[in-house]
Amino acid sequence: MLLSLFSQFEGTAESLKKFFETLEKFPEVGIKEFKILFERATKIQTKFLIAAETIEKVKKQMIRVEEARKKTK
Repeated sequence: MLLSLFSQFEGTAESLKKFFETLEKFPEVGIKEFKILFERATKIQTKFLIAAETIEKVKKQMIRVEEARKKTK
């Protein structure tokens, strides 16, 4: 699960890198280019939200495991 989470972060980092490289190449952005950039930004946001949600789930699971471990002692 954590490996999947890390790969999502790496994917997001790569997407951000491509996004900013694309921005640097366009002195003026036309409608088609803007649409492409907007779609990339949407994908980045989606990946970030999925990663953040996964982190929150992992934190909750870790708390449950710790609580269960304390009860067994």
